[in-house]
Amino acid sequence: MSKVPVWWKVTVQAAPGDRELLDLLLAENGAGGVIEQGEARVAYFAPEAQAGVEEVLTTFAADREQTPTWHWEREEGEPWRDAWKEHFRPALLSPRLAVCPSWCEPPEYAAGVEVLRLDPGRAFGTGTHETTRLCLGLLDRRLAAMPVQSCLDVGCGSGILSVAVARLGVPRVVALDIDPQAAAATRENAARNGVENRVAVLCGDLRAVAGSFPLVVANILYQILLGLAPILTARVAPGGVLVLSGLLEAELGSAARVYGVQGLTELARKVDGEWGALLLHRP
Repeated sequence: MSKVPVWWKVTVQAAPGDRELLDLLLAENGAGGVIEQGEARVAYFAPEAQAGVEEVLTTFAADREQTPTWHWEREEGEPWRDAWKEHFRPALLSPRLAVCPSWCEPPEYAAGVEVLRLDPGRAFGTGTHETTRLCLGLLDRRLAAMPVQSCLDVGCGSGILSVAVARLGVPRVVALDIDPQAAAATRENAARNGVENRVAVLCGDLRAVAGSFPLVVANILYQILLGLAPILTARVAPGGVLVLSGLLEAELGSAARVYGVQGLTELARKVDGEWGALLLHRP
């Protein structure tokens, strides 16, 4: 009989201005994804990671103007799947893209709408977060205007963006993430949507990817995007475009300037709530 896995669930309450950094810290320390539950952040960790995460949270709290609070709960099985099910519903995300959880049937959409069947597992990305919706909208409109032969998805998470561009007709997609859980989720979701032959999944950093692409998308956090600016720009082929999100609206100008120094020009910016996304062009 197989042993039921044990996980430690942490629920963190933090000030709005601290939540982006908190998401980054939780992800960097082993959370496959961070679930928003109202004002709180919820993540799951293997037992051996708990002590290290507790130390990280204690250090994080010491530097905050408004002290965050958190508590731990022991859970068995795959509890994050129930957490996703509570918050994940079918939704039309762009003119040609809808998303539906793998555990329910999609509603009827208009002709031409691609329905993405998704199970995020522990990986981030259901399409319900503003940054994912922003990326999907920009990708849909760009591909409708100018189809491309290849795409690079940096920080692929559940694989929703990789699956989306493949379903919209891009024949070669490279999906990259540093988290093995995300890489596994992307492979599963590519197969679930019948595009596994189009989506190549890599687990590692950008040094694992050679060449350049006419379309690159990165939906990751602001601090990481700034650090990746030179190498990420180098992966955009001349004449190609880069879609950036994971940015707060207040960070869009700064990100555009940093990537402008690398030679990219801004074609568009979109905002949804407090979040934003950029479409940048490499001449």
